[in-house]
Amino acid sequence: GYPIGLEEVLLDKVAFSIVPNPSSGTVSFVFPEAITTNCQLSIYDISGRLVNTFALKPDTQQLTVELQNLSSGIYYCHLSGNAKTEKLVIIK
Repeated sequence: GYPIGLEEVLLDKVAFSIVPNPSSGTVSFVFPEAITTNCQLSIYDISGRLVNTFALKPDTQQLTVELQNLSSGIYYCHLSGNAKTEKLVIIK
């Protein structure tokens, strides 16, 4: 099933930013406030299928990852623990 409702994506306040966005594969997730607990960043494709996860430790303020394995399209990045989701666009 889909992890979130579309309304949450559109109405949620920004919990983190994704740069660059759109991207061709390498992206940085930037957290305006350092992560305070262990949490997980999950990436879902447009159909709601989980395609990648990253563990985040306390005091994390930025995570840079290689996403070259993802095809062009729209993905949703969800940060566990605070119900925040941001849209990521991959362009090849």
